[in-house]
Amino acid sequence: MVRVQLFNVAGNFLELELEPDSRIRDLKSEVARKWQVPVEFQRVLCGTEVQRNADRIPARCSDGNALSLTLVITLDEVHRLLQSESDFRRQMGVQKLGTMGRNFGIAPIAVLIACLEDQNEHVRRLALKSLTSVCEPGDHAVLDSVAGVLDDPSIAVRCAALETLASMAQQGDQDILALVANALTDCDWRVRCAALGALSGIAEQGDTVALASVVGCFHDPIWHVRCATAVAVASIGEDGDAPAIGALLENLDDADFNVRCSVVQALVVLGKHDEMAVSKVVDCLKDAEWFVKNVVVEALPDMVMQGDATAISAVMEHTAGTDGDTRSAALQALARITENGNPAVVAQTLQCLQDADANVRCAALRAIGRVARKGDAPVIAAVSEHLEDPDFSVRRPAAEALRALC
Repeated sequence: MVRVQLFNVAGNFLELELEPDSRIRDLKSEVARKWQVPVEFQRVLCGTEVQRNADRIPARCSDGNALSLTLVITLDEVHRLLQSESDFRRQMGVQKLGTMGRNFGIAPIAVLIACLEDQNEHVRRLALKSLTSVCEPGDHAVLDSVAGVLDDPSIAVRCAALETLASMAQQGDQDILALVANALTDCDWRVRCAALGALSGIAEQGDTVALASVVGCFHDPIWHVRCATAVAVASIGEDGDAPAIGALLENLDDADFNVRCSVVQALVVLGKHDEMAVSKVVDCLKDAEWFVKNVVVEALPDMVMQGDATAISAVMEHTAGTDGDTRSAALQALARITENGNPAVVAQTLQCLQDADANVRCAALRAIGRVARKGDAPVIAAVSEHLEDPDFSVRRPAAEALRALC
């Protein structure tokens, strides 16, 4: 084996043992693996002489002693790529910079910031993404440069700038939050959604100023933005936060069913201990859209106490609904919110074992193992019949239910 001692200009030291026929390119590969320095950025010196990739390392050793080499990080290749007239080559240069990590000083950061003014939007967007890899979080000089891109003519670049701010800003940074909040009025709905996501990532939980900015977006004409608003409210608000819960409740009757679903899911996060919120979510089981009903049925077990009679009664109605997915979801919810041995729930679940939909029968079998009492002979008899169910997928849940009941 050949011993090599490698030093860089920062004073870091790396000792390697390489195969006798190793070349400089092999050394660079080891450095890339251990120090995360891409090969193309490495320049290896022996004394003052630059070593070529094809040079053999043993040729530089004497008397079996370790070979002492110096590693210099150079951006020459990146600069060549970035000076190209080809958009693709400039993108390659930016991507290479993004692989450098955070241990190489301000040089790669300065180059990436300069790329934020490139004529090609893909270069600018990639530069923003790469900055998150090479910069330490909270660097306000970099954050200010990124914020300057929030008025970029490209929608994709503005969205990328917001994502970069969310990744790099310190939690609760009010200056950055104010800049991001301004993007809530952007002319494009995708940027407004990105701004809501960034606010969720930067704002501290319970930040009333950020929450007030977010809640106003429930009036946005685009349903995607209103959905993102519900998600942001759930992220920024605190459990039991009355203003946040109130804003969500006001939008449970949004004209778009996607928004109603998002609001229900947000209420699961913030309103699980709020009686009014639980009551309003239960009322949503009357929604005309089956998708909303499914979301409510799936949400209720996380909001109500086990044995809640109102929730159990409301969910039971949907085990006989017209949509198979809703019936299955209702049975799954009953298994979670019903106390063991509830006769009404057991009877309804047994009835669902005769459902024409095999998926519903599977859900009923999984539920019966939890809602029926162990050793209940009529239930065991009913479940046993499905060990030979016409649908093969039903037989396994039947066997599992029997193991739970016997």
